Amino acid sequence: MLLIVAILTAPRAATLTVDPASASDYPDIETALLDASSGDIISLSAGSHSMCEYLNEVQLSFVGAGTSLTTVEVTSPCTAGFYLGTGVELTIEDLTVDASAASAIYMSTDNDVIATDVIFDGGQSSSQCAFINVLSSFTGTRVEFNNCGDGSEYLEGAAMYLWGSAEVTLTDSSFRDNQAGKGGAVFLNYFCGSPVLTLDEVTFENNFAVNDGGAIYLESAAVYSSGSSFINNTSQDGSGGAIGGGGYLESIGDIFTGNTASQRGGAIGDTQLNIEGARFSDNHADSGGALALSYGSVVSGSVFNDNSASTSGGAIDYSSSITFELSDSLFCANTAAQGGAISGEDYLSTILTQLRFAHNEASRRGGSLYLNVEGSTTEAISQTELRQSTVFGSTAPAAGEGVLLTGGNVVIHNTLLTHTDAGAGLHLGSVLSADVSHSGWYANTGGDVVGTTSIDLTTDGHVQADPLYVAA
Repeated sequence: MLLIVAILTAPRAATLTVDPASASDYPDIETALLDASSGDIISLSAGSHSMCEYLNEVQLSFVGAGTSLTTVEVTSPCTAGFYLGTGVELTIEDLTVDASAASAIYMSTDNDVIATDVIFDGGQSSSQCAFINVLSSFTGTRVEFNNCGDGSEYLEGAAMYLWGSAEVTLTDSSFRDNQAGKGGAVFLNYFCGSPVLTLDEVTFENNFAVNDGGAIYLESAAVYSSGSSFINNTSQDGSGGAIGGGGYLESIGDIFTGNTASQRGGAIGDTQLNIEGARFSDNHADSGGALALSYGSVVSGSVFNDNSASTSGGAIDYSSSITFELSDSLFCANTAAQGGAISGEDYLSTILTQLRFAHNEASRRGGSLYLNVEGSTTEAISQTELRQSTVFGSTAPAAGEGVLLTGGNVVIHNTLLTHTDAGAGLHLGSVLSADVSHSGWYANTGGDVVGTTSIDLTTDGHVQADPLYVAA
């Protein structure tokens, strides 16, 4: 018996070369697309190529000769150089897109874009460099977004706008010198679903927003970031010098330095946070030099140094009915009028564990900590805990203190409060309950403990002696 087996193979992708200088190749992208089939590769020669194309239900790759050699210029009038209808799988590699005339990419519903070694340069035009719509995804590796947006108050997300359930994943990429009214570089907007932005070693530098979110603005959306850097971003008239808005941020090992907001949160403002191993330095705002909290948040393993606030919370500020957990972190040389390192008011709970405070300064109250819920609607159930921590070298006026705690229920265990300059170590105001034990008190200029609630430092395991610090 003879067995005949038929093997069917899919047609191989063709490579269509666009090179105006070669008579044997396509003179432009438009002509090449007339002959292209789904799965084909459009190879772009060194030089400049015009682009204003609508793509629908197709799989295509555009490959250049390198970002310094191949430039795709978006022509005018045009909505976007790459305008994707639906069902498009697009790959872009090794080229620069000049989006000074219109957007580089507009993605309608259900499209997927993969970009590798691509530069998007907006030329400070009035439109976003990239718009990613519902059910679409953008994955970028070594992608740069530069000079997108003109800083108009009405422009949102100059480099990238995520709408609805859009998903963006970026690795080893950057956003520099982008400017918008809100979300200087990226704007995530909830609409029938939450957009998600995932960042791995991405740099945001010198981005600008007139209002909230100098680099990123989240509106009921989520950002997951690791190993990223936020440097010298600005919110001119709003909150969140680097990141702002009422979304969710998970940050692991990120760096925030030199960011500024005129209102709240020099680095991050009014976003729900889960932060681990981050570094905050030289950030500034009116309140919350590094962080301003409006939602329950968790911060651990982080360093806050040289942040400043004009009014409250040189590093962190919050004044709403939230829960806040902070552990295993260092606060050094932060400054504010109230709460040189941290200022909190009217909260449900503040749990502080294994913290080190050194040389923080307040010009009025609370050289390191100012935590006050007295008279608030949350006072009856409010809990303040300071455990296994060191508060050293706080500076406050003679009538001030290193730590001010008043109102609610207070716990201080296994904590050192020493070397407060000018003020007392601890001001313990009128509280509902106080559980203070096994702590150390030494060399506080204005006394160890003052306030309306008294503590007997000769009992409960307290030590009033030199803690004999040694250099690490």
